[in-house]
Amino acid sequence: MPTPWRREGYQLPSYYRHEFRSADAANDVQRRERAIREYYCSQGHEQDDPDDDLVRDFTENQLRYELDIIHRWGSRSWLKIRNKGVIQSCVEWVQGPETDGFRRLVQDHEGGLTTEALVIQHSDRFANGVVTRAAQRVLAHAHGFPHELVELARGL
Repeated sequence: MPTPWRREGYQLPSYYRHEFRSADAANDVQRRERAIREYYCSQGHEQDDPDDDLVRDFTENQLRYELDIIHRWGSRSWLKIRNKGVIQSCVEWVQGPETDGFRRLVQDHEGGLTTEALVIQHSDRFANGVVTRAAQRVLAHAHGFPHELVELARGL
């Protein structure tokens, strides 16, 4: 029987995190991409396409984020994704208050892993108000984001 953490036919999330980390260390692109796709399929919203660039990028960011913090803080993000899908979840995170996760990533100069970064990189997929909010947040915390992303936010 599937649980909130495991869908029938898929491994537990920890398996995909391990596969991703191992493939990343070995620079095995095919194995890493397979881990990203299967991880999303095991955790994500059924109507999202795991081959969609936004969904793929979100999943890779989420994997990197989880590998960095899950041992300290845990993650409930996948429950939201499973219920609402990537786009609606991104909209809600960007329009909501800054989260502890956002602040930690910016403080660690890992702003490129935030939902705001994804919204800016895939701005054509989101409403103008959502993109504007993401850009404002990136510009307000520019020190924690890659220079290219800050420049992209300035141009929106």
